Amino acid sequence: MDTLNIQVCTNGLYFLAVKLFIVFVTITFIILAFPVIGFFYLLRRTVALLGKLLIGLEIVPLFDGHMAAENVYDIQALSMSVTLVGNAPVINKSEIVQLVRDNLIGKRDQNGNVQFPELRCGLRPYLGYLFWEPVKHFDLEQHVVLYKDTGLPLPDWSDLDAMRKIASQMLRSRCWRKGAPLWEIILLNNVPRSHLPRNSCNGSLLIWRFHHVLMDGYGTFKVLMQLFDKYDKVKDSVVPTTMSIYDGKMTWEKFQAICTAPFKIGAAFLPMVLCPITLPAIFKGNGNKILSHASLTVPLDYIKALRKKHNVDLASVLIAVMAGGIRRFLLKYEQKIPNKLGILTPMPMPNHPDKLTNYVCGGIYPVPLREHNNINRLKEISAMNAIFRDNSVVPLTHWIGNLAGVFPQFLLIAFKTLFPLPPLFLSNVVGPIEQMLYDEMLITDIKVGINLPIHGPRGFCFAFLTYDGQATLAVSAYNEYLKSNKHADELMKYCREEMKELE
Repeated sequence: MDTLNIQVCTNGLYFLAVKLFIVFVTITFIILAFPVIGFFYLLRRTVALLGKLLIGLEIVPLFDGHMAAENVYDIQALSMSVTLVGNAPVINKSEIVQLVRDNLIGKRDQNGNVQFPELRCGLRPYLGYLFWEPVKHFDLEQHVVLYKDTGLPLPDWSDLDAMRKIASQMLRSRCWRKGAPLWEIILLNNVPRSHLPRNSCNGSLLIWRFHHVLMDGYGTFKVLMQLFDKYDKVKDSVVPTTMSIYDGKMTWEKFQAICTAPFKIGAAFLPMVLCPITLPAIFKGNGNKILSHASLTVPLDYIKALRKKHNVDLASVLIAVMAGGIRRFLLKYEQKIPNKLGILTPMPMPNHPDKLTNYVCGGIYPVPLREHNNINRLKEISAMNAIFRDNSVVPLTHWIGNLAGVFPQFLLIAFKTLFPLPPLFLSNVVGPIEQMLYDEMLITDIKVGINLPIHGPRGFCFAFLTYDGQATLAVSAYNEYLKSNKHADELMKYCREEMKELE
């Protein structure tokens, strides 16, 4: 009995010591960071005012500026692509040009202001920060182009991997032009049906390519819906449901939650100091950072069933599947399994504004890899995710993400050079639930691509997309982690095995 009491007291003291340490570190960080952030916030506000008065330009919003802290015009820029697969052999370029002109470029909001002015702007650095500068001679025809006019190699349809090569070339072999808007639409017609398993005939591709400084994944589909004049369907999409605690009337319970939110984040983030910043190379890369990628598609109801069975959220299921797949992959190639790896999981914020911007929250926390029991792994991940889905934490992580934008570009680039993103990354690209139509043409499939930046994850980058009852999990990585698309396929096979074991 005495031994039991001693153990209970010891555990209680240990728990108290951990809590006090978290409180101490969190408060110390806030005290030290506040004057630094305050100084750069005032500096940014001053530069924004000078930019408006002296050169007549608007500064890039806080979080968006952070996304452009790199060489935007390099092949390793943080660009994205959304490919719509049409169930018809031809998409008429002139019709798309007219749609862009009417529904995007010329679209005005309720106050009569241009809704998407950034589509006609390039980036201009000024006193260390970025501004949106309207292009003097904007030519829409240069931003809606046929694939054959891009200068990229024409597809070899005898190659079974042709579609993946097109995706890689779109992201990795095409740079943005300085001073020009950072978006384009590329049309590829007469794609053989053999490469489009969900088509009933030869198809066509509409590739919407843009730099991440413009918008996030959720905003992308809002723009695409606007393009096809189907804007009401955005309301039927997978809209985030986590609401901010700061809305509505303040209560004592809300006040307590607001005060404890920083310490919740601190408790989740502090274990990251024990995680490796990068994942050791699995293969010998050739130095040119070639990307390999693959995807896995299953019915959305299947993912929902896993979520319901284990009583966890969607992100927890996905991250557990990713972690289990990576664990199997590392074991296959006789790699040392780290105890935990850090993951960055941005999530769309509720009430996304009807404009081009990155409006996200999210979390950074450790994911267990050495844990061999996939149920225990899922539970641990779910406990971490619950912290970052808390309605007092969601707006705080959004605010923290915005704080990065107060710093000048050269400081952000230096920070990213010293501290790259965590080895694991998951982006939940929120797509429409129902099938999309362009005119009378059915969009049979949607594919998403992300170009890993030079300071991207030294590990694996995953993206998740739902569309028309299907759920697709995709992975991409540098060639020291996935030497070829064959290895990417192998990793996806292991992720599928993890799903089966969670059934």
